[in-house]
Amino acid sequence: MMVSRCRVAPQLVAALIAGVLILGAVSPAPAESDDSYLLTVLSATLWPPNQYGIRPVTILAKNDTPRVLERVQTYAEYYNESTLLASQGSWGGMISAVGPGEIVAIRDSAPDAATAVGSVLASGSGSSRAPNRQFRINSVKWGEWHEGYRFLNVSVTNLNRNRATDVKFQAICLPEVGRYYAFDGPTFPQSVEAGETAIINQIQHVSDPRCEDPQVVIDATSPPTVPLRTLDAATVSVGSQLYTGRALTPEVKVTLGNEVLRRGVDYSVTYRSNIEAGTGKVLISGIGNFIGDASGNFTITPARISDAHIAVPVRLAWTRKALRPSVAVKYGAVLLRPGLDYELGYKKNRSVGEATVQIVGKGNFTGEHRARFTILPRSERVIRIKSMRGRAVVRWRAAPEAEKAVSYRYAYRAKGSKKWKIKTATAPSSGATLKKLRVGKRYQVRVRVIVKASGRKYRSTWSAIKTSAKVK
Repeated sequence: MMVSRCRVAPQLVAALIAGVLILGAVSPAPAESDDSYLLTVLSATLWPPNQYGIRPVTILAKNDTPRVLERVQTYAEYYNESTLLASQGSWGGMISAVGPGEIVAIRDSAPDAATAVGSVLASGSGSSRAPNRQFRINSVKWGEWHEGYRFLNVSVTNLNRNRATDVKFQAICLPEVGRYYAFDGPTFPQSVEAGETAIINQIQHVSDPRCEDPQVVIDATSPPTVPLRTLDAATVSVGSQLYTGRALTPEVKVTLGNEVLRRGVDYSVTYRSNIEAGTGKVLISGIGNFIGDASGNFTITPARISDAHIAVPVRLAWTRKALRPSVAVKYGAVLLRPGLDYELGYKKNRSVGEATVQIVGKGNFTGEHRARFTILPRSERVIRIKSMRGRAVVRWRAAPEAEKAVSYRYAYRAKGSKKWKIKTATAPSSGATLKKLRVGKRYQVRVRVIVKASGRKYRSTWSAIKTSAKVK
């Protein structure tokens, strides 16, 4: 007798039931006990005699219980018309266990004269182990044809911490209603060391193109020596983290009782909500000899806004209105967002002098930082220069009364000269006379405003240079 198993879609199960040759009635389920659970019989197919005169029978049963069932057994009655020929049972010897939702195909031989299958039962003893959690299927590939056969190659990784023995695979292909191919391999079950990836294969002669992608389940008739344990009672510890603007993957400590588990060997880690300030989450999933899940939280504390790099304009010109210069705030390589990461406030930003911008952290940032910028007097301009005999009269635009200018500095030089002569005019004067000028020369003039605020003098930038006509 040979057994194979796989997970089958509900519509495929319906197709199997519709395509059986003869399906007997299913007897009422016996009462469940702690160690015996009934499987659901899906179909019983009686096939024509083969070349050896043996009449095969296939019984498909599904494990609808939430437990792993071992020692799978079927019991069937065979009839010739209305005559009961035999009642016989068959043990599932090729598979160590049938997991929840899996289909088991039990193939046996019926009596030669059998024409019908009567009532069929399938059962198995219960188990809490998960036989397939310790293996990962990496790939399922067919080899090249060679003299009428080819290999079905299955790559598996033993995720357990112990050596697994008698590792084999069961693959099933259902190309049409009432027909299936079952591949049980390898011919000689092999052992796979802990953490090792191995290729197990079996020679097959199936050429049906619809079976290029069979469904595969890995099993080991001799389970690992260390039993699987659940993480339901595990404790997950994670230290608090500081916001960085990047996804945080802190170290995790997982303990089960007094035992500290090993990451990558006993469990894998997934992080959630691990960027923004607040509460991050760690999800722990058992691997190797552990099953189940556990979770833990960790705190992501806001960063200090004072640790950010803040760029503020150093000097601005007075404009009659409150000045609110733009501010660039970067935390590491991340450019922060006003209104989301920080708020801005300004003080003494309406008049000439020292102004303050206040950056207050919010969201992922906390605390505040203050930066200063200087408001200088507005630069005025030279309106005109009137040349006269040996002198010139200069007029400039007077500073607004609100600016509270105290004086003006004006500078002049002969065009082509590099040296400026600087003079002072007291406000509210808006002009001056340049004396002792050289006849036939042109003169260049510029002006700046001086404002006194909080005991300090603030000078505007020099105005644009204006050139006179030739002195007479």
